Amino acid sequence: MNRFLRDLTAKPEATRGDCLKAAAVFLGKRENLDDLTGVVSLLREKEVVTDEQAHQLAPGGTDEPELDATESADRGFACLLFKRALKYRGGLLGHIFSSSERYAYRHLEYLRMIPSGGPWVDISGPELVGLISTAQSKKS
Repeated sequence: MNRFLRDLTAKPEATRGDCLKAAAVFLGKRENLDDLTGVVSLLREKEVVTDEQAHQLAPGGTDEPELDATESADRGFACLLFKRALKYRGGLLGHIFSSSERYAYRHLEYLRMIPSGGPWVDISGPELVGLISTAQSKKS
């Protein structure tokens, strides 16, 4: 885990796989972070990703380009994972659009967990590490 966080702080752009691993670290996974199948299984078990997303993210799943774990991630994707990991329901619009990256971003921005700039901005490694840290403080 320490190696993952150290490597993440040096990345100018985090990938979707990095976001999934960061959410798993937040939820307590400390070992085998290189095993994306295990990470996705944990996130599915904790209801952070849906069954359909888990199938698409698993190696050998469907080739859905939107869910490619090697693709760079935006703030909206990271916020959606962390909003679900924290079990935040959000306001009325967040409740109606529960799978919306935009409303997840707006909710975490309101809580000052992520910098402003928009949900479509690529998330950097240091921002993702900061998101883990602020999520830990909100969890306590």
